[in-house]
Amino acid sequence: MAISSFDRSDYLLDVRGLQTYFFTEQGVVKAVDGVDLNVRSGEIFGLVGESGCGKTVTALSILRLIEEPGKIVAGEVYFEGIALHELTEEKMNNLRGKRISMIFQQPLSRLNPVFTGGAQVAEVLMIHWKMEKEEAWQRTIELYKTVGISDAEEKINAYPHELSVGQAQRVMIALALATVPELLIADEPTTALDVTIQAQILDLLRELRTSRNTSVILITHDLGVIAEMADRVAVMYAGAIVEQTNVVSLFDKPMHPYTTGLMASMPIPGRSAERLNAIPGNVPNLINLPAGCRFAPRCRSRVEYELQICTEYEPDLIQIKPDHYVRCWLYQDKDDHRAPIDV
Repeated sequence: MAISSFDRSDYLLDVRGLQTYFFTEQGVVKAVDGVDLNVRSGEIFGLVGESGCGKTVTALSILRLIEEPGKIVAGEVYFEGIALHELTEEKMNNLRGKRISMIFQQPLSRLNPVFTGGAQVAEVLMIHWKMEKEEAWQRTIELYKTVGISDAEEKINAYPHELSVGQAQRVMIALALATVPELLIADEPTTALDVTIQAQILDLLRELRTSRNTSVILITHDLGVIAEMADRVAVMYAGAIVEQTNVVSLFDKPMHPYTTGLMASMPIPGRSAERLNAIPGNVPNLINLPAGCRFAPRCRSRVEYELQICTEYEPDLIQIKPDHYVRCWLYQDKDDHRAPIDV
């Protein structure tokens, strides 16, 4: 039986009905449009989807870092019961970067080019932990070693342009860890890194969860990374969560047609490229979303089951199995519509 609401007990982070729009000359871009997700203490939570689906905007909205022309127009965000959406900017600043940290994409563009990486980490320690300069520098060296930067005593004096992409990413992680956060948001942390460095960064995130019980939101478009790292995962499409469950269930039996399409399009060793099944059609324009389900124009299941309702009403994200939520008319009733699949 479908259950329309989340069990919201025992979550470190609880996001409800989050909407973030960008008001442009071309129209209103509904980048995040009614996102519900929740993260448990000490887990790695994957947020996966195609580029442009709203993953990064969701993360920035949680931290209230949306800039003009963007605006958070609705939604509630709770962190350990604290209503982040109600905090003053001063209180949000005290929490942001200390209890919740974020590793941003493109680390070289995020680090200040006129200060050494070490100085930027030390500054965070002096601001949030009120450390004296010498103590902050010693702690910075320790953090550099923690994230696997060799010759830490020398590298703390390196400017961002003197670092490789992998080293810069490690400095970003050191910055994020400086305050011992309870929640770390890692936005595509392995993008543009070679395979060896990717594995080292992922190992580091795993170690953080194990040693510090840090919860991690891992944002990626790479389902292979999700399979390797995540405990639970939410799949985003065109600004909305379409499926959320534990990682075993997602790969064992994906239930939303979009998730199924993603799985079918994954390259698998030993399977030729000719056998990959691309999802037909294109991602909808977020300024002019289709009526009904936003995936309906590309959905093979809609055609197979001859579902008219898909082009008329948008389905809710509902629980259809224990800890398995899906936004699809295949599994829920409405008026004269009866779900064709009984789970």
